[in-house]
Amino acid sequence: MTTKYLIGAFRDSQHENAAIDELRQAGFKGNEVEVVDHSKDWEAKESVEQALRSRGVPEADAKFFEKEFRSGHNLVTVRANGRDAEAQTILRRHDALFGPTATTAQATAPNAKVPNATAPNAAARMPAEGANKMTLKEEELVAGKERVQAGEVVIKKNVKTEQKTVNVPVTKEEVSIERRPVAGEPPATEPIQEGQEIHVPVTEERATVGKRNVVKEEIEVGKKPMTETKTVSGTVRKEEAKVERKGDADVAKTNPRSDRR
Repeated sequence: MTTKYLIGAFRDSQHENAAIDELRQAGFKGNEVEVVDHSKDWEAKESVEQALRSRGVPEADAKFFEKEFRSGHNLVTVRANGRDAEAQTILRRHDALFGPTATTAQATAPNAKVPNATAPNAAARMPAEGANKMTLKEEELVAGKERVQAGEVVIKKNVKTEQKTVNVPVTKEEVSIERRPVAGEPPATEPIQEGQEIHVPVTEERATVGKRNVVKEEIEVGKKPMTETKTVSGTVRKEEAKVERKGDADVAKTNPRSDRR
């Protein structure tokens, strides 16, 4: 019996690791899950398509995975051993990319039933006796904060020249002359003559201007936090399930959601 494989390409290491962890938890053994690591298996990139085709992968899918590998993306291969739908559901849940011919199981055991797919990467469908789950994901806005410089305040001193006037009281001397008549004095013995002078020095205070530096005020600069509410917006995507009926198939709806945002 030829062993067939499921292959998924991952463009995100976080989704890749999450898918591998879930496969391990689901019971897939170590030798049943392999990773073709682009960073470690770079020298083997020329033979990826050939290696996959030797494992029974259709040519179109092998070429698709060769291109993904050349683009720097890792491949995860699963030897499902009859648990094809389960393995593929796990890979899809973590955003694995499948080849253009992918159906319920990309590669399956010889006697397993594989429904037809109407488009590349069509959603898996289980047989009537089984139960299939499809997870619907949507993006949510996650608000974060980062500190950036919004601006700066520069404080500097400029010298301004202005005219000031100050009143200064000053004192000066004046000569006071008084004449008094003299009576009862004895006769003068000196002869009358000209040219006698009396010198009286006269002083005054003169206003002078000087300058000195004095502190008039001081400026203290500090910062304080102010909290305000900002509104941010962004575009998000979400997945919605679309049910298509073919033939006389009946669909029973359970837990309808009429108010889905």
